Amino acid sequence: MSINLSNSKPDFTNANFIINRIINSNTETLTEELSIYPNPATSKINFTSGIKIEYYTIYSLSGNIIKSGKGDSTIYVNDLAKGMYILYCETGNYNQIVKFINE
Repeated sequence: MSINLSNSKPDFTNANFIINRIINSNTETLTEELSIYPNPATSKINFTSGIKIEYYTIYSLSGNIIKSGKGDSTIYVNDLAKGMYILYCETGNYNQIVKFINE
């Protein structure tokens, strides 16, 4: 899988995503994966892991940035249209991607 994250609009078109796929910029082993609930979401997404989210970006499946912000334990998604999204989280040494559905 290759994802170009060098610009502000990653190219997701040819990627086969695996839920909770970890993009590790180091060779260290990640001991805890990011998980969210509820999925599907209706108004907000909560993080279940103890990983500190520094920044997040929500992308449409076409790669457009829909929403971004600084880390928190909850992201409100009630302003998003129904559909599938990609949540890209920066967590210090690791960046993680999670797919979610907004209903």
